[in-house]
Formats: sequence, structure tokens, C-alpha cells
Amino acid sequence: MSYKTVEVELHNGRVTPLDHEALPAKARAWLTFLPANGGLVRVSPDESASGLRRFVSAKDFPLTPEQFQTSMDTDFFEQ
Repeated sequence: MSYKTVEVELHNGRVTPLDHEALPAKARAWLTFLPANGGLVRVSPDESASGLRRFVSAKDFPLTPEQFQTSMDTDFFEQ
């Protein structure tokens, strides 16, 4: 089964897509309410979040072809 995410607006209980894409006539869906400030979520600074931001914003480091191939072949979820 494939899932698709479409940004919509709700007004008086009616769902309207923001893009010009048509919604299916009948479907099951999950609904997530976003903040009224345009979907921006404020994250309170704590150690774990700041560490993650630091990791995500860090410049990529170069890998040798062997390191890259090993990273592609490794199952990171295998414990």
C-alpha cells in the first residue's frame, strides 16, 4: 500500500487541498493538525535537540569508496 501526503485547509469541517490536485472521491486518511503559524513548530532548546541540530547542520564528511560501499551494505538496525 502506498501513502500520499497532501497539504489541505479545513474550513467549517470541509477539507480543501491547497494545491490544484484533486482529492479522491472516497478514501481513508489520517489527519494531523499543524500550528496556526504556518506549520512552524518551535522546539525548546534542550541538550538532545541541540545535539541533533548540531549533527544535522554539520558539514558532510568525505567517505572513501570502500567506506561508502560498506555503509550501503551494512544493516544499521541489526543488533
